[in-house]
Amino acid sequence: MAVGDVISNIVANGGASPHTFQPAAGVEICLTTVGGNGVWSGLVSAAVPISGSNYFMINTISAAVKLMINNTNYLVQSANVNYNSMYTGIQIK
Repeated sequence: MAVGDVISNIVANGGASPHTFQPAAGVEICLTTVGGNGVWSGLVSAAVPISGSNYFMINTISAAVKLMINNTNYLVQSANVNYNSMYTGIQIK
C-alpha cells in the first residue's frame, strides 16, 4: 500500500472479542469515519492500557472523525453480537 490509498473495512463482530486495526510499523493512517451502532471505538496505545477513558461510543451507523493511527496508537472496536463495525480512512505515511 502507498500514501493516498483508501483504507476501508466492515467487520462482522458477532463474537466476544474486540476488533483491532493496527497498521504496520512506519505506516500512518487518518481514519475519517468509524461506525457501528452500539459499538465502542477507541484509540489504544501500548503505553496506555485499554480503559473507558480512551473509548467513544458510536450510536449511529457512522461518525465523521479525524483519528490518526499508527503501529503504536491504533483502533479497537468492541464486539457486539447485534451489529457490525466499520472504518474508513486514507494512508498518510
